[in-house]
Amino acid sequence: MHLSRLQPLLIYLKEKSKKMKKNRKFLSLFLSVLSCATLVSCGEGNNTSAPSNTGNVTTPSTPSAPSSKPSTDENNSSKNEDEKKIYTIAELIAMMPSDGSATTERYYVRATIKSIDNADYGAMTIEDSTGTLSVYGTYSSDGAKRYSELDEKPVKGDTVLLYGTIQNYKSKTPEIKSGWIIEFTKGTPSWSEDDYTEMTIGEAREADVDSLVKVTGVVSRITFASGMKPNGFIIVGDNSSIYVYDNQIAIAVAVGNKITLLAKKTMFIPSKEASSAKKFGYKGACQLIDGHLLSNDESTNDLDLSFAQEKTVKEVIETSPSDNITSLIYHSNALIKRVQKEGQSFVNYYIDDLDGKTGSYVYTACDGKDFAWMDQYDGKICSVYYTALNAKSTSTGVLFRFLPIKIEDNNNYQFDKAEAPKFAVEYYGLEQFDTSYSADPKKEMLTSVTSDLLNFGTATLSYSSNNTDLAYFETGEDGKVIFHVNNGTEGTATITVTGHLDGQTDFSKTMDIKITKPVDVSSAVNVKAAIDASKDTELLVKGVIGPSLVNKDGFYLIDDTGSLAVVMNSRDELEGLQIGQTVYIKGKRDLFASSRKGTPSYFERCMTGCQIVKNEFGNVDYSTASFIKGKTLADLIALPVADNYHTAEVYVITAGLKFVSTKNYSNAYLKDGDSEMRLYCTNAAGQYGWIKPYEDDTKTYTMEVAVCNWNDKNYFTACLLSITDSNGNKVMNTLNFNS
Repeated sequence: MHLSRLQPLLIYLKEKSKKMKKNRKFLSLFLSVLSCATLVSCGEGNNTSAPSNTGNVTTPSTPSAPSSKPSTDENNSSKNEDEKKIYTIAELIAMMPSDGSATTERYYVRATIKSIDNADYGAMTIEDSTGTLSVYGTYSSDGAKRYSELDEKPVKGDTVLLYGTIQNYKSKTPEIKSGWIIEFTKGTPSWSEDDYTEMTIGEAREADVDSLVKVTGVVSRITFASGMKPNGFIIVGDNSSIYVYDNQIAIAVAVGNKITLLAKKTMFIPSKEASSAKKFGYKGACQLIDGHLLSNDESTNDLDLSFAQEKTVKEVIETSPSDNITSLIYHSNALIKRVQKEGQSFVNYYIDDLDGKTGSYVYTACDGKDFAWMDQYDGKICSVYYTALNAKSTSTGVLFRFLPIKIEDNNNYQFDKAEAPKFAVEYYGLEQFDTSYSADPKKEMLTSVTSDLLNFGTATLSYSSNNTDLAYFETGEDGKVIFHVNNGTEGTATITVTGHLDGQTDFSKTMDIKITKPVDVSSAVNVKAAIDASKDTELLVKGVIGPSLVNKDGFYLIDDTGSLAVVMNSRDELEGLQIGQTVYIKGKRDLFASSRKGTPSYFERCMTGCQIVKNEFGNVDYSTASFIKGKTLADLIALPVADNYHTAEVYVITAGLKFVSTKNYSNAYLKDGDSEMRLYCTNAAGQYGWIKPYEDDTKTYTMEVAVCNWNDKNYFTACLLSITDSNGNKVMNTLNFNS
């Protein structure tokens, strides 16, 4: 036993001796123990053994060098069990100062560690029979060393005796501010290694759900939860890879560590996405959970990614959702993009294919802060090792979301021009077609493709159909090629798209499209009927897509009879939609109110959970016949907020614009003299950036404005549908159609 392990006892005896100078027997005992301790220390040197799972008591200590953090109570760990007043968690909480300040006095508490929340400064959550409590930071028994510096440290499941200051932080978060770890006892594991089957990572990927596995691999990338808290990692080994979701292990490992762990295999799907995942055959994100770290070499091993499959980003994105590809590592030449909208704090990162648009976003829970290291590659074509960490399932499909593992700068990547005809066909030509049609799209087709990114010149595209009775291409006098299907026909036509670049070999590829009879929409009602329908009525409504909603995934559905906000079932439902298309929408008539104060009083009249049943395409001007004219901004402000019918009205008014921005927020207002009405948004600089050029105190504009009340306010806010300047130039709100 090292002398430092006896320090608390020696201090205790010394303190006793001061109080009992006349007690010679006690002094004799003290000297005897001191002599024995010295001999033991000399005999054992500095050797210490790692704590076992047998319930041994460990006292974290520091070297004999002077403490950099003096004790505020010299009687801390030296007190014996009889003298220590050990409090329960409930008692500590009751003793905390009501003003939010921290105590100077320290208190003892013995509890079980529920979780380690930050491995650097030893934040943890502890629990006993009376409750749970956060610990902001922990130190050695004398307060000199942080948790991360301790050779032996308690982990989840251990019983710990803490000696710390307490506070009710900001009068709402009870916590131990600074906890000294006096001692801890290793918890008895509830698992046995014998219950786990050792296998390769590849075998673990294919193991049945709930299988208990033992795997070894090298940590290649750590993932983070909100607040930059490690919550998982990718391990590679045996020419495969898998994700481990375990925040307690994640804080104990680093990239390059070779580890062995026990865990349970699962295929994770968020419960709210389960029905959509099932619809498209997505079985979930392949991962390991409920882990136990058996060993960690704590070295920085080379990361062998030679096994990564060579695929284009497009090929990965278009992989069948039923294939088990999540957490497998791929290699592609890809474009890295960093996107941060004006006025927004979060950053999105994208891994896109060489067309600059086919790809997906990097999955982050930290507003992009965990991927700031990607900034150096922004706008560059790089050699990228990445995985589809998981997939988002919606009613319209499944989208894989990426996690970069390693990125290397390609240093002036050169595209092979011989690949240009194929590139033009696969990334531009075929992408223009849907797999089925029930109405004539009358779609203008691309006839040429250029790329500033790849710089191959101009490739041309041509089209043909094997059955012109079903589908055909019409070339007008202006040279435009228009794609048609014959309404009322049924069958399958094969479309051929051919790419050409001078000096290179042509490339052709076919796809089958299905032509079906129109969907029965005979029961569809007009917008006015939807506005007047009772709450929770399921409706099929016909209208024209109008300008975008703000803060909601939807738009205004408009016809001659009225205008109504429609909120789509998911953001993916907006894909392919544009203002001016005639659509049939199925959804529920709703009175929506997002309220934080109990039962709401004010509502937005709208439709929610909407899906497109039929799209007749086209590009018509939405009707303004139902729009209310002759009102002022003051009239809108004076509308009775209790009458939610007004949220299904659009007004044409004359007003100016005003923006107010601070470090923390930005707002936009309609302004007319002393009257001001706020535009409903969370970030005006980003969501209403399209009207920023019109901000001018000396000018007013003709505006189409809907009043709204999405969050139970006792006043109306506004949604700006369009703005028209004095020259008649009209700009519409296309927010949800641009993303």
